[in-house]
Amino acid sequence: MKNLPKLATLHLRQSDPVLAHIIKSAPPFNLRLQRGYFKFLVKAIMYQQLAGPAARTIFNRFKALYPGKSARGGSARGGTFPTAQDIIKTSDKKLRSAGLSRQKISYLRDLSQKITNGSVKLKGFTRMTDAEVLQNVTSVKGIGNWTGQMLLIFSLGRLDILPTGDWGFVKGVRDAYGFKSAPKPSTIERLAEKWRPYRSVATWYLWHFKDNEVKNKKR
Repeated sequence: MKNLPKLATLHLRQSDPVLAHIIKSAPPFNLRLQRGYFKFLVKAIMYQQLAGPAARTIFNRFKALYPGKSARGGSARGGTFPTAQDIIKTSDKKLRSAGLSRQKISYLRDLSQKITNGSVKLKGFTRMTDAEVLQNVTSVKGIGNWTGQMLLIFSLGRLDILPTGDWGFVKGVRDAYGFKSAPKPSTIERLAEKWRPYRSVATWYLWHFKDNEVKNKKR
């Protein structure tokens, strides 16, 4: 496991000249895992369709509704963070006071109820295939395929995820490979066959490439 990043980078450099060029000028692959699956999904719901600063404000207000979590030790794998039961017990009025819309409150309640009744099996994620995790989390209202893929990459550390619905990634592919317009998912899937079994790693480098491209244009 320790040598996987090096093996992945070597594979991508040998199999794809475009990625080899990108990797040469990029920092070493470093995927910082976000622990706490429940926290990840709650945060994803709150950040939907909101600018970063506004979403962070609401998320921080939400956490402030549960000041005793630190003293009680927090939830399993989630550190000092409210549990599904905590959210179920919290009134709509109180959740609204944090800035949450009625729709997002309904999503949080659906997530919390499904975790509590066992239909969403957070503790079993590590033993599930990528497809099984996606099927499990997308059963929740408000959680789609993109959120499930981000969970797989950034929380579970799965190395062969291809998020063809992520606009930043799609733009990175477009610019790196010289497409005149955003390539279709089927086109990206064909292109990415040579990246297997490290498509998440290739995605990470293309995100980095696109971020650098945007920064350079602003100079």
